Amino acid sequence: MSVQRRFVIVIFFIGVFSGLACFFLLPLITTKYAAANKHTMALSLVFSVISLFNGLILFSYANKRPGLFIRAFMASMTVKFFIYMIILAVLAMNFRIYIIPIMIVFFSLFVLYTVIEKVMVFKSWKENGGS
Repeated sequence: MSVQRRFVIVIFFIGVFSGLACFFLLPLITTKYAAANKHTMALSLVFSVISLFNGLILFSYANKRPGLFIRAFMASMTVKFFIYMIILAVLAMNFRIYIIPIMIVFFSLFVLYTVIEKVMVFKSWKENGGS
């Protein structure tokens, strides 16, 4: 199975499991933030879609010139970071009551998806002759 296909499967399952975990575990941890689970589920979906789209773009550049891949990688990280900061700012301004669980879930998902995406994209890049 190709790295790109494994990437799509991994991102899909992480999206499903993290969404379900946010929906079911957050109310168990504390009842104060039980209503925030729909917002954290939406965050999980947004992270899955953005990471899937970003990863597929990077996979298309993985077998091209190394300089082109590095530029695409840096540009995608920059755009993704700004999109995430806009989402975080909107959530922080609109849902001040739930800011603690939203921030915890946001940064946990950010780290999880970024690490998985980059490991799999670099693995594909190495397999395609990247230096």
